[in-house]
Amino acid sequence: LKSRRSLTGSVVYGLVFLAVGLVPYLLVGGFYFLLELLQIPFFEARRLQKRPRSPRDAATMLRTLLHILRLQLVALVPYVTLLLGPLCTWRGLPYGLPLPSWTELGVHIVVCALINDFLFYWGHRILHLPRFYNTIHKRHHEFKAPFAWSSEHASTFELLVVDVLPIYVGPLLLRSHALTMYIWLSLRLLYTLEIHSGYDLWLWRLVPFYGGAPMHDHHHKQFNGNYADCFVFWDKIFGTWMEPPPLGAADSQPDGVPRTKKQA
Repeated sequence: LKSRRSLTGSVVYGLVFLAVGLVPYLLVGGFYFLLELLQIPFFEARRLQKRPRSPRDAATMLRTLLHILRLQLVALVPYVTLLLGPLCTWRGLPYGLPLPSWTELGVHIVVCALINDFLFYWGHRILHLPRFYNTIHKRHHEFKAPFAWSSEHASTFELLVVDVLPIYVGPLLLRSHALTMYIWLSLRLLYTLEIHSGYDLWLWRLVPFYGGAPMHDHHHKQFNGNYADCFVFWDKIFGTWMEPPPLGAADSQPDGVPRTKKQA
């Protein structure tokens, strides 16, 4: 009976994780997709790369979306349900009443964001070493001008180990309430979509130390540097920070090239 409850809890953790992740991915990504189609002047003025040198048409975006949905079904569903869900059950993450206090919720989300960004920084930086770039990370850099749905355009290994696994580390270490974990997941997905959106909507000005779309868009254009996903200080601490150009100036800068052995 206990093992059955454990299995049920693991499956529930996994399925809710996928639902919480998939809905914002489709809806918010769909919002940015509409911006691409409608080309509203206000938003076009906020576009980071006005003359992108990589495919950014509607057909390419929809093909990318379908590829990512298949990858989630084939790889992410088993990964979360059979591995990460049981880890949550083993760690005894609480769910149900009582709900976490506002203080606990806020502190845990901040700590989870810091842990995730630190782990992502080093995982991402390692993937830019020559021995790993071509075999693992190159797919994600097919788009020098990224769009929201391309945020999860990655190899299976990168998606599961570098992108998803660090999201769980904070909640597992803190034994966060399931509600906290799902709110954290939603926030993590929202800013991942934003930094790949290709638009500077000034959201980075609202959160201290948040690099936002300008930071990560510059990484896609230049290939090297700005390895963190959220905060600017990891790159500044470890000497890989590249200052994003002013809005509208990205097209005047030459594209970067993947890191060479000498640079590594």
